[in-house]
Amino acid sequence: MVTTTLNACRTSLKTTNTSEFLTIHVLVNSGTVRVFIDKVFVEKHCLNIYKLSKTVLVYNINRIPNKAGQISKVVNIVLHC
Repeated sequence: MVTTTLNACRTSLKTTNTSEFLTIHVLVNSGTVRVFIDKVFVEKHCLNIYKLSKTVLVYNINRIPNKAGQISKVVNIVLHC
């Protein structure tokens, strides 16, 4: 069993399409092997979305497919820590 400590902190990101800086809360050491961003956040801030050539399956920790479905798109941002 792997135990992780969840740490939330404030940081900023820079959009690659408008070079706008946004202050955000991020979760550090969530135990994931990839980086995720909320779809509503992407839409709210008009981030450019790019379609992946191959979708990524997403599973919960109990190995059940995530109800949000597969990842089919990506955004480019610069995270400032």
